[in-house]
Amino acid sequence: MDVTEIKSYLYSKIDDYSRRENQNKHLFQYIMYAYPFIYEGKTHWFLSHLFETLAYIDKFVEGYSKITIDKIASIDKKNPEQIFQILGEVLVLFNLLKLDETDKNSVELEPVPYKGAKNPEFRLKIGNEWFAIEVKTPDLSSFNDIRHNGVQITSRLKKEEIKVLKENREIVFSKDLKIQDYLKSAEEKFFVNRGEEKYKNDKTILVIVWDDFINECISTLVNPHSGLLTNESFYKDSKFENVDSVITFRHLHHLKHLFYFGELLIYSPKDKPSKNVFDLDEYSLTTGVYFKNPNAYKEVQFDFFKIAYPISENENSINFVAEYQPTDIIDWTIAFGVSGLSFCSEELRYNIISLFKDKREFKLENSKITADLTVLSLKRIVEDYKDEKEVLEVVKRIIKINESVCISNIGKIESDWNTINEINTNAKRKWNELKKVRIDKSCLCKSGKKYYECCYHHLRYFKFTKYYTP
Repeated sequence: MDVTEIKSYLYSKIDDYSRRENQNKHLFQYIMYAYPFIYEGKTHWFLSHLFETLAYIDKFVEGYSKITIDKIASIDKKNPEQIFQILGEVLVLFNLLKLDETDKNSVELEPVPYKGAKNPEFRLKIGNEWFAIEVKTPDLSSFNDIRHNGVQITSRLKKEEIKVLKENREIVFSKDLKIQDYLKSAEEKFFVNRGEEKYKNDKTILVIVWDDFINECISTLVNPHSGLLTNESFYKDSKFENVDSVITFRHLHHLKHLFYFGELLIYSPKDKPSKNVFDLDEYSLTTGVYFKNPNAYKEVQFDFFKIAYPISENENSINFVAEYQPTDIIDWTIAFGVSGLSFCSEELRYNIISLFKDKREFKLENSKITADLTVLSLKRIVEDYKDEKEVLEVVKRIIKINESVCISNIGKIESDWNTINEINTNAKRKWNELKKVRIDKSCLCKSGKKYYECCYHHLRYFKFTKYYTP
Protein backbone atom coordinates (compact mmCIF):
# COMPACT_ATOMS: atom_id res chain seq x y z
CA MET A 1 0.00 0.00 0.00
CA ASP A 2 1.09 3.58 -0.61
CA VAL A 3 0.66 6.48 1.85
CA THR A 4 -2.86 7.33 0.64
CA GLU A 5 -4.02 3.72 0.88
CA ILE A 6 -2.47 3.29 4.33
CA LYS A 7 -4.17 6.43 5.59
CA SER A 8 -7.52 5.30 4.21
CA TYR A 9 -7.16 1.87 5.79
CA LEU A 10 -6.31 3.28 9.21
CA TYR A 11 -9.36 5.55 9.12
CA SER A 12 -11.53 2.59 8.17
CA LYS A 13 -10.32 0.64 11.21
CA ILE A 14 -10.51 3.26 14.00
CA ASP A 15 -13.86 4.89 14.77
CA ASP A 16 -14.50 8.60 15.22
CA TYR A 17 -16.49 10.14 18.10
CA SER A 18 -19.88 10.08 16.37
CA ARG A 19 -21.26 7.47 18.77
CA ARG A 20 -21.19 7.57 22.56
CA GLU A 21 -19.75 4.04 22.82
CA ASN A 22 -16.70 5.22 20.86
CA GLN A 23 -15.87 7.98 23.31
CA ASN A 24 -12.13 7.76 24.09
CA LYS A 25 -12.00 4.27 22.65
CA HIS A 26 -8.61 4.40 20.97
CA LEU A 27 -5.37 6.30 21.53
CA PHE A 28 -5.21 7.46 17.91
CA GLN A 29 -8.71 8.96 17.80
CA TYR A 30 -7.58 12.43 18.87
CA ILE A 31 -4.88 12.84 16.22
CA MET A 32 -7.07 11.34 13.53
CA TYR A 33 -10.29 13.29 14.13
CA ALA A 34 -9.90 16.12 16.66
CA TYR A 35 -6.43 17.39 15.72
CA PRO A 36 -7.30 18.31 12.08
CA PHE A 37 -10.28 20.30 13.35
CA ILE A 38 -8.36 22.12 16.10
CA TYR A 39 -5.36 22.84 13.85
CA GLU A 40 -7.25 23.83 10.70
CA GLY A 41 -6.80 20.86 8.42
CA LYS A 42 -3.30 19.74 9.40
CA THR A 43 -2.54 16.04 9.43
CA HIS A 44 -0.81 15.32 12.70
CA TRP A 45 2.90 14.92 11.99
CA PHE A 46 3.06 11.62 13.87
CA LEU A 47 0.50 10.12 11.50
CA SER A 48 2.43 11.46 8.52
CA HIS A 49 5.58 9.80 9.82
CA LEU A 50 3.75 6.54 10.50
CA PHE A 51 2.21 6.47 7.02
CA GLU A 52 5.58 7.20 5.36
CA THR A 53 7.36 4.57 7.46
CA LEU A 54 4.78 1.86 6.81
CA ALA A 55 4.73 2.69 3.08
CA TYR A 56 8.52 2.27 2.95
CA ILE A 57 8.33 -1.12 4.68
CA ASP A 58 5.41 -2.20 2.48
CA LYS A 59 7.59 -1.79 -0.63
CA PHE A 60 9.61 -4.77 0.54
CA VAL A 61 7.32 -6.61 2.99
CA GLU A 62 3.96 -7.15 1.35
CA GLY A 63 1.00 -6.70 3.69
CA TYR A 64 3.02 -5.31 6.61
CA SER A 65 1.00 -2.08 6.87
CA LYS A 66 -2.30 -3.94 7.01
CA ILE A 67 -1.01 -6.38 9.63
CA THR A 68 0.36 -3.52 11.74
CA ILE A 69 -2.74 -1.34 11.52
CA ASP A 70 -4.97 -4.30 12.38
CA LYS A 71 -2.92 -4.84 15.54
CA ILE A 72 -2.98 -1.16 16.51
CA ALA A 73 -6.72 -0.86 15.88
CA SER A 74 -7.47 -3.80 18.17
CA ILE A 75 -5.94 -2.18 21.26
CA ASP A 76 -8.13 -0.24 23.69
CA LYS A 77 -7.08 3.27 24.70
CA LYS A 78 -6.60 2.12 28.28
CA ASN A 79 -3.66 -0.07 27.20
CA PRO A 80 -1.26 2.35 25.46
CA GLU A 81 1.85 0.32 26.35
CA GLN A 82 0.68 -2.40 23.95
CA ILE A 83 0.72 0.16 21.14
CA PHE A 84 4.29 1.10 22.10
CA GLN A 85 5.30 -2.53 21.60
CA ILE A 86 3.94 -2.46 18.05
CA LEU A 87 5.54 0.90 17.32
CA GLY A 88 8.82 -0.49 18.66
CA GLU A 89 8.65 -3.32 16.13
CA VAL A 90 7.95 -0.81 13.32
CA LEU A 91 10.91 1.29 14.48
CA VAL A 92 13.33 -1.64 14.44
CA LEU A 93 12.27 -3.14 11.11
CA PHE A 94 12.27 0.26 9.40
CA ASN A 95 15.79 1.13 10.52
CA LEU A 96 17.25 -2.29 9.72
CA LEU A 97 15.70 -2.11 6.25
CA LYS A 98 17.29 1.31 5.72
CA LEU A 99 20.82 -0.03 6.24
CA ASP A 100 22.69 -0.07 2.94
CA GLU A 101 23.86 -3.63 3.52
CA THR A 102 20.35 -5.05 4.06
CA ASP A 103 18.78 -7.26 1.42
CA LYS A 104 15.49 -5.35 1.27
CA ASN A 105 13.53 -8.29 -0.12
CA SER A 106 14.71 -10.85 2.42
CA VAL A 107 12.35 -10.09 5.31
CA GLU A 108 10.40 -13.02 6.73
CA LEU A 109 7.81 -12.13 9.38
CA GLU A 110 7.43 -14.39 12.41
CA PRO A 111 9.66 -17.24 11.20
CA VAL A 112 8.45 -20.39 12.92
CA PRO A 113 10.10 -23.84 12.73
CA TYR A 114 6.84 -25.68 13.36
CA LYS A 115 3.21 -24.84 14.10
CA GLY A 116 2.69 -23.55 17.62
CA ALA A 117 6.37 -22.87 18.30
CA LYS A 118 7.47 -19.58 19.82
CA ASN A 119 9.22 -17.38 17.29
CA PRO A 120 11.05 -14.05 16.94
CA GLU A 121 9.45 -11.03 15.24
CA PHE A 122 11.24 -11.39 11.90
CA ARG A 123 14.43 -12.40 10.12
CA LEU A 124 16.33 -10.68 7.32
CA LYS A 125 19.68 -10.73 5.54
CA ILE A 126 22.26 -8.04 6.29
CA GLY A 127 25.52 -8.25 4.38
CA ASN A 128 26.31 -11.94 4.10
CA GLU A 129 24.51 -12.97 7.28
CA TRP A 130 20.93 -13.87 8.16
CA PHE A 131 19.62 -12.35 11.38
CA ALA A 132 16.68 -13.37 13.53
CA ILE A 133 15.29 -10.37 15.42
CA GLU A 134 13.29 -10.32 18.66
CA VAL A 135 11.89 -6.93 19.79
CA LYS A 136 10.89 -6.03 23.34
CA THR A 137 9.36 -2.72 24.39
CA PRO A 138 8.65 -2.55 28.15
CA ASP A 139 5.66 -1.22 30.02
CA LEU A 140 7.37 1.33 32.27
CA SER A 141 4.24 3.34 33.08
CA SER A 142 4.09 2.50 36.80
CA PHE A 143 7.88 2.57 37.14
CA ASN A 144 7.99 6.17 35.85
CA ASP A 145 6.23 7.36 38.98
CA ILE A 146 8.73 5.87 41.41
CA ARG A 147 12.12 5.64 39.68
CA HIS A 148 13.07 9.20 40.79
CA ASN A 149 11.83 9.13 44.36
CA GLY A 150 15.27 8.92 45.93
CA VAL A 151 18.28 6.70 45.32
CA GLN A 152 18.07 4.27 42.42
CA ILE A 153 20.26 1.18 42.60
CA THR A 154 21.27 0.14 39.09
CA SER A 155 23.65 -2.74 39.88
CA ARG A 156 23.71 -5.51 42.47
CA LEU A 157 24.96 -3.93 45.69
CA LYS A 158 25.67 -5.88 48.86
CA LYS A 159 22.97 -6.16 51.53
CA GLU A 160 24.90 -4.07 54.05
CA GLU A 161 25.40 -1.33 51.43
CA ILE A 162 21.69 -1.22 50.65
CA LYS A 163 20.93 -1.15 54.36
CA VAL A 164 23.00 2.03 54.76
CA LEU A 165 20.98 3.81 52.09
CA LYS A 166 17.65 2.53 53.39
CA GLU A 167 18.09 4.10 56.81
CA ASN A 168 17.06 7.59 55.63
CA ARG A 169 16.41 7.33 51.90
CA GLU A 170 13.76 5.85 49.68
CA ILE A 171 15.32 3.11 47.56
CA VAL A 172 14.29 2.21 44.01
CA PHE A 173 15.77 -0.78 42.24
CA SER A 174 16.29 -0.94 38.50
CA LYS A 175 14.27 -3.13 36.13
CA ASP A 176 17.06 -5.67 35.75
CA LEU A 177 14.70 -8.62 36.24
CA LYS A 178 12.61 -7.41 33.29
CA ILE A 179 15.72 -7.32 31.10
CA GLN A 180 16.72 -10.74 32.40
CA ASP A 181 13.27 -12.03 31.40
CA TYR A 182 13.70 -10.53 27.92
CA LEU A 183 16.98 -12.40 27.52
CA LYS A 184 15.43 -15.64 28.77
CA SER A 185 12.49 -15.29 26.35
CA ALA A 186 14.79 -14.49 23.43
CA GLU A 187 17.08 -17.38 24.36
CA GLU A 188 14.13 -19.78 24.26
CA LYS A 189 12.82 -18.51 20.92
CA PHE A 190 16.21 -18.50 19.22
CA PHE A 191 17.02 -21.97 20.58
CA VAL A 192 13.80 -23.38 19.10
CA ASN A 193 14.33 -21.65 15.75
CA ARG A 194 17.89 -22.92 15.43
CA GLY A 195 16.49 -26.42 15.58
CA GLU A 196 15.08 -25.88 12.09
CA GLU A 197 17.52 -26.54 9.25
CA LYS A 198 16.53 -23.32 7.47
CA TYR A 199 17.29 -21.14 10.48
CA LYS A 200 20.17 -22.96 12.13
CA ASN A 201 22.82 -20.51 10.90
CA ASP A 202 20.90 -17.33 11.69
CA LYS A 203 22.68 -14.79 13.87
CA THR A 204 20.36 -13.54 16.60
CA ILE A 205 19.63 -10.10 18.02
CA LEU A 206 17.43 -9.10 20.92
CA VAL A 207 16.37 -5.45 20.47
CA ILE A 208 15.10 -3.61 23.55
CA VAL A 209 13.33 -0.30 22.90
CA TRP A 210 13.78 1.44 26.27
CA ASP A 211 12.96 4.99 27.28
CA ASP A 212 15.37 7.90 27.85
CA PHE A 213 16.95 6.21 30.88
CA ILE A 214 19.08 3.92 28.76
CA ASN A 215 21.66 3.70 31.55
CA GLU A 216 19.31 1.19 33.21
CA CYS A 217 19.71 -1.21 30.28
CA ILE A 218 23.43 -0.59 29.92
CA SER A 219 24.03 -1.11 33.65
CA THR A 220 22.00 -4.32 33.71
CA LEU A 221 23.83 -5.75 30.69
CA VAL A 222 27.48 -4.73 31.09
CA ASN A 223 28.09 -3.32 34.56
CA PRO A 224 31.40 -5.03 35.41
CA HIS A 225 30.11 -5.85 38.89
CA SER A 226 26.96 -7.76 37.89
CA GLY A 227 26.08 -7.30 34.18
CA LEU A 228 24.11 -10.08 32.50
CA LEU A 229 26.52 -10.10 29.54
CA THR A 230 29.65 -10.29 31.69
CA ASN A 231 31.45 -13.04 33.57
CA GLU A 232 30.13 -11.53 36.82
CA SER A 233 26.46 -11.87 35.82
CA PHE A 234 24.01 -11.82 38.71
CA TYR A 235 22.02 -14.54 36.88
CA LYS A 236 24.06 -17.73 36.98
CA ASP A 237 21.52 -20.10 35.41
CA SER A 238 22.21 -19.06 31.83
CA LYS A 239 24.73 -17.24 29.68
CA PHE A 240 22.12 -16.81 26.95
CA GLU A 241 24.33 -18.54 24.41
CA ASN A 242 21.64 -18.37 21.71
CA VAL A 243 21.38 -14.57 21.98
CA ASP A 244 24.35 -13.46 19.89
CA SER A 245 23.87 -9.77 20.51
CA VAL A 246 21.62 -7.16 22.09
CA ILE A 247 20.75 -3.70 20.79
CA THR A 248 18.98 -1.22 23.02
CA PHE A 249 17.48 2.10 21.92
CA ARG A 250 16.23 4.93 24.12
CA HIS A 251 13.66 5.82 21.47
CA LEU A 252 10.63 4.89 23.54
CA HIS A 253 11.29 8.31 25.06
CA HIS A 254 10.29 10.02 21.82
CA LEU A 255 7.19 7.91 21.36
CA LYS A 256 5.99 8.23 24.96
CA HIS A 257 6.36 11.99 25.05
CA LEU A 258 3.86 12.29 22.23
CA PHE A 259 1.19 11.06 24.61
CA TYR A 260 -0.37 13.39 27.13
CA PHE A 261 -3.93 13.50 28.42
CA GLY A 262 -4.23 10.29 26.43
CA GLU A 263 -3.49 12.16 23.20
CA LEU A 264 -0.59 12.38 20.77
CA LEU A 265 0.75 15.90 21.18
CA ILE A 266 4.21 17.24 20.47
CA TYR A 267 5.98 18.91 23.38
CA SER A 268 7.64 21.53 21.20
CA PRO A 269 6.05 24.93 20.49
CA LYS A 270 6.91 24.62 16.78
CA ASP A 271 4.22 21.94 16.45
CA LYS A 272 5.85 20.14 13.51
CA PRO A 273 9.36 18.65 13.82
CA SER A 274 11.47 18.06 10.75
CA LYS A 275 12.62 14.67 11.98
CA ASN A 276 10.75 11.47 11.28
CA VAL A 277 10.19 10.05 14.75
CA PHE A 278 10.89 6.54 13.39
CA ASP A 279 14.20 7.44 11.71
CA LEU A 280 17.09 6.71 14.08
CA ASP A 281 19.59 8.35 11.71
CA GLU A 282 18.08 11.70 12.64
CA TYR A 283 18.47 11.19 16.39
CA SER A 284 22.24 10.96 16.80
CA LEU A 285 22.11 12.33 20.35
CA THR A 286 19.88 9.45 21.38
CA THR A 287 21.73 6.70 19.55
CA GLY A 288 21.32 3.08 20.51
CA VAL A 289 23.89 0.78 22.05
CA TYR A 290 25.05 -2.51 20.54
CA PHE A 291 26.34 -5.35 22.74
CA LYS A 292 27.96 -8.54 21.49
CA ASN A 293 27.38 -11.44 23.85
CA PRO A 294 30.86 -12.82 24.69
CA ASN A 295 29.30 -16.19 25.57
CA ALA A 296 27.24 -16.60 22.38
CA TYR A 297 27.49 -19.67 20.17
CA LYS A 298 27.88 -17.51 17.07
CA GLU A 299 29.99 -14.41 16.51
CA VAL A 300 28.28 -11.49 14.80
CA GLN A 301 30.52 -9.93 12.15
CA PHE A 302 28.31 -7.03 11.11
CA ASP A 303 28.83 -3.66 12.81
CA PHE A 304 25.61 -1.78 13.58
CA PHE A 305 27.45 1.48 14.17
CA LYS A 306 25.06 3.50 11.97
CA ILE A 307 22.20 3.03 14.40
CA ALA A 308 23.89 1.85 17.60
CA TYR A 309 27.22 2.47 19.33
CA PRO A 310 29.18 -0.78 19.90
CA ILE A 311 29.89 -1.50 23.55
CA SER A 312 31.36 -4.52 25.31
CA GLU A 313 32.43 -5.78 28.72
CA ASN A 314 35.93 -4.44 28.02
CA GLU A 315 34.69 -1.07 26.74
CA ASN A 316 31.86 -0.51 29.16
CA SER A 317 31.25 3.21 28.92
CA ILE A 318 30.56 5.78 26.25
CA ASN A 319 32.39 8.83 27.47
CA PHE A 320 30.54 11.55 25.59
CA VAL A 321 27.14 11.09 27.27
CA ALA A 322 26.51 10.31 30.95
CA GLU A 323 23.44 8.17 30.31
CA TYR A 324 25.56 5.68 28.35
CA GLN A 325 27.71 4.70 31.30
CA PRO A 326 26.85 1.65 33.42
CA THR A 327 26.05 3.10 36.82
CA ASP A 328 25.86 1.54 40.30
CA ILE A 329 23.63 4.09 42.01
CA ILE A 330 21.89 7.34 41.06
CA ASP A 331 20.69 9.98 43.51
CA TRP A 332 17.81 11.49 41.56
CA THR A 333 17.31 14.33 44.02
CA ILE A 334 20.43 15.82 42.44
CA ALA A 335 20.48 13.74 39.22
CA PHE A 336 23.94 12.39 40.08
CA GLY A 337 25.17 8.87 39.35
CA VAL A 338 28.21 6.84 40.35
CA SER A 339 29.89 4.19 38.22
CA GLY A 340 32.86 1.98 38.98
CA LEU A 341 32.26 0.81 42.54
CA SER A 342 33.78 -2.52 41.48
CA PHE A 343 37.14 -0.75 41.11
CA CYS A 344 37.11 0.37 44.77
CA SER A 345 38.18 -1.43 47.91
CA GLU A 346 35.46 -2.67 50.29
CA GLU A 347 36.06 0.23 52.68
CA LEU A 348 36.07 2.86 49.94
CA ARG A 349 32.88 1.41 48.41
CA TYR A 350 31.13 1.65 51.75
CA ASN A 351 32.33 5.21 52.39
CA ILE A 352 31.26 6.43 48.95
CA ILE A 353 27.82 4.86 49.24
CA SER A 354 27.47 6.47 52.67
CA LEU A 355 27.76 9.90 51.02
CA PHE A 356 24.24 9.34 49.67
CA LYS A 357 22.57 8.08 52.85
CA ASP A 358 21.21 11.43 54.08
CA LYS A 359 18.16 13.20 52.68
CA ARG A 360 18.79 16.42 50.81
CA GLU A 361 17.03 19.71 51.31
CA PHE A 362 15.83 19.98 47.73
CA LYS A 363 14.66 17.70 44.98
CA LEU A 364 14.49 18.02 41.21
CA GLU A 365 10.76 17.78 40.63
CA ASN A 366 9.55 16.28 37.35
CA SER A 367 13.01 14.99 36.46
CA LYS A 368 11.23 12.02 34.95
CA ILE A 369 10.84 13.99 31.70
CA THR A 370 14.38 13.17 30.55
CA ALA A 371 17.43 11.35 31.88
CA ASP A 372 19.48 14.47 32.41
CA LEU A 373 22.16 13.44 34.90
CA THR A 374 25.85 13.58 35.72
CA VAL A 375 27.84 10.37 36.19
CA LEU A 376 31.07 10.17 38.17
CA SER A 377 33.58 7.55 36.98
CA LEU A 378 35.25 6.17 40.08
CA LYS A 379 37.66 4.11 38.00
CA ARG A 380 39.39 7.23 36.72
CA ILE A 381 39.60 8.85 40.13
CA VAL A 382 40.99 5.70 41.75
CA GLU A 383 43.62 5.50 39.01
CA ASP A 384 44.58 9.19 39.44
CA TYR A 385 44.63 9.25 43.26
CA LYS A 386 46.28 6.30 44.97
CA ASP A 387 45.32 7.41 48.49
CA GLU A 388 41.73 6.42 49.29
CA LYS A 389 41.22 9.41 51.59
CA GLU A 390 42.03 11.68 48.67
CA VAL A 391 39.60 9.76 46.46
CA LEU A 392 36.82 10.24 49.01
CA GLU A 393 37.51 13.97 49.29
CA VAL A 394 37.45 14.38 45.51
CA VAL A 395 34.09 12.58 45.33
CA LYS A 396 32.70 14.82 48.07
CA ARG A 397 33.78 17.96 46.20
CA ILE A 398 32.24 16.76 42.92
CA ILE A 399 28.94 16.01 44.66
CA LYS A 400 28.90 19.52 46.16
CA ILE A 401 29.51 21.07 42.76
CA ASN A 402 26.75 18.97 41.23
CA GLU A 403 24.30 20.04 43.94
CA SER A 404 24.89 23.66 43.01
CA VAL A 405 24.39 22.97 39.31
CA CYS A 406 21.17 21.08 39.99
CA ILE A 407 19.72 23.95 42.01
CA SER A 408 20.32 26.26 39.06
CA ASN A 409 18.65 23.76 36.68
CA ILE A 410 15.41 23.39 38.61
CA GLY A 411 13.82 26.27 36.73
CA LYS A 412 14.69 24.79 33.33
CA ILE A 413 13.25 21.39 34.21
CA GLU A 414 10.06 22.95 35.53
CA SER A 415 9.86 25.06 32.36
CA ASP A 416 10.02 21.93 30.18
CA TRP A 417 7.16 20.40 32.13
CA ASN A 418 5.14 23.61 31.94
CA THR A 419 5.59 23.68 28.15
CA ILE A 420 3.87 20.31 27.88
CA ASN A 421 0.99 21.49 30.04
CA GLU A 422 0.71 24.76 28.10
CA ILE A 423 0.37 23.00 24.73
CA ASN A 424 -2.40 20.81 26.05
CA THR A 425 -4.15 23.73 27.72
CA ASN A 426 -4.05 25.71 24.47
CA ALA A 427 -5.42 22.73 22.54
CA LYS A 428 -8.36 22.49 24.95
CA ARG A 429 -8.96 26.24 24.73
CA LYS A 430 -8.95 26.20 20.93
CA TRP A 431 -11.35 23.25 20.91
CA ASN A 432 -13.82 25.04 23.17
CA GLU A 433 -13.70 28.13 20.94
CA LEU A 434 -13.88 26.36 17.59
CA LYS A 435 -16.71 23.98 18.39
CA LYS A 436 -19.01 27.02 18.55
CA VAL A 437 -18.62 27.64 14.83
CA ARG A 438 -21.89 27.95 12.91
CA ILE A 439 -23.01 24.59 11.57
CA ASP A 440 -23.61 25.98 8.08
CA LYS A 441 -20.00 27.24 7.74
CA SER A 442 -17.19 25.35 6.00
CA CYS A 443 -15.61 22.82 8.37
CA LEU A 444 -12.34 23.97 9.89
CA CYS A 445 -10.67 20.66 9.04
CA LYS A 446 -10.74 21.88 5.42
CA SER A 447 -12.51 18.82 4.10
CA GLY A 448 -14.59 21.03 1.82
CA LYS A 449 -17.78 20.00 3.61
CA LYS A 450 -20.05 22.01 5.85
CA TYR A 451 -19.28 21.80 9.57
CA TYR A 452 -22.62 20.05 10.22
CA GLU A 453 -21.84 17.38 7.63
CA CYS A 454 -18.28 16.83 8.87
CA CYS A 455 -16.59 17.39 12.24
CA TYR A 456 -19.80 18.36 14.02
CA HIS A 457 -20.78 14.74 13.43
CA HIS A 458 -17.34 13.12 13.78
CA LEU A 459 -16.58 14.85 17.10
CA ARG A 460 -20.03 14.67 18.65
CA TYR A 461 -18.84 12.82 21.79
CA PHE A 462 -15.22 13.96 21.88
CA LYS A 463 -13.73 15.12 25.17
CA PHE A 464 -10.19 15.40 26.52
CA THR A 465 -9.49 12.48 28.85
CA LYS A 466 -6.29 11.80 30.74
CA TYR A 467 -5.51 8.13 30.20
CA TYR A 468 -1.76 8.37 30.04
CA THR A 469 0.91 10.70 31.40
CA PRO A 470 4.56 10.58 30.28
